[in-house]
Amino acid sequence: MSRRNSGPARSRRAVLAGSASLLALSAGCLDDGFDDASGPGTGDENSDDEETADDDGSADSDASSTDDLVEETHTYQQPDVPESPNATVLRDEGDADAWLEERWDVGEPDDDLVAFVEETAFEDALLVALEAEGSNLCYEMGLEDAELDDETLTLEAEVSDESDADEVCAEQVTAAGLLARVPFASGVAPSTEFVAEIVDADGTTHERRADADGESDE
Repeated sequence: MSRRNSGPARSRRAVLAGSASLLALSAGCLDDGFDDASGPGTGDENSDDEETADDDGSADSDASSTDDLVEETHTYQQPDVPESPNATVLRDEGDADAWLEERWDVGEPDDDLVAFVEETAFEDALLVALEAEGSNLCYEMGLEDAELDDETLTLEAEVSDESDADEVCAEQVTAAGLLARVPFASGVAPSTEFVAEIVDADGTTHERRADADGESDE
């Protein structure tokens, strides 16, 4: 698991060394990428489950499967524990570099995480970062489902203890995170809105949403 990778991280891209103004702008925008829409439930749950049947009895839906929408995921842990679950859309190398710099202002990201970010061709895909508190180093964020419907991409994720029955976990509160690589070939477009439904370690569901420009959306 990525939490056990303590090898030296790769050096930052040249963008980090030479664009302080970009970092300042990006850091100010990243935390506003998704609006907090948490609540005791997801609201209109019954309407979400309703589908209109065609004459042949099949459901009429534009939803796509998780495998079609998310090309690959990578779990990670980082020391900047969020006050509540959050999600950030990374659309280009500048966003990605600023995100890495902001999250690891102390310490370094592991090599596998840096490689995952660097291998992303942002002309063909974007990254969505999901994070929540983990009670110890055995907690991880896992992607449960992804659905594209009515120009809205919904990612469902959950934080859980992934330790074996006989495994001893280091008692350190950390941010359990997940990066999801979403290819444009999946149907995601510049007009796509993003919704993240994150179940935290206590079992509470938190909803975050934003439009494709990363601006908060009520």
